[in-house]
Amino acid sequence: MCRYDISIEFSRMYFRRMEEHHNDAVEGGSEEASEMSLAMAKLRKNLITLNNEYLKKRRVLVDKGFKVLPHLVDEKLEPKKKQPAWLQKEGLLLANLMEPQGKEWYFR
Repeated sequence: MCRYDISIEFSRMYFRRMEEHHNDAVEGGSEEASEMSLAMAKLRKNLITLNNEYLKKRRVLVDKGFKVLPHLVDEKLEPKKKQPAWLQKEGLLLANLMEPQGKEWYFR
């Protein structure tokens, strides 16, 4: 199961630490650090897309093969300030109980 919710939480903490470190560090990082930064930027973009698209299309937190956050996320991996009307009015299904992953998560 892809745990996009945990990945986003971990990445959010990573980016906060990197911003703090970047503010304290002297300019002129290594090539490895630059490659890591590019990889993490790509990861951030992918996590945003995956979380938001699964939530928009399926409108469920846990389904076959994935678990997402209960809200759309912005570029800083924080909850978007303006959530869609359907999310505010209708809400979400917690889990798809027709799938084993949904049952396992729901009945924990």
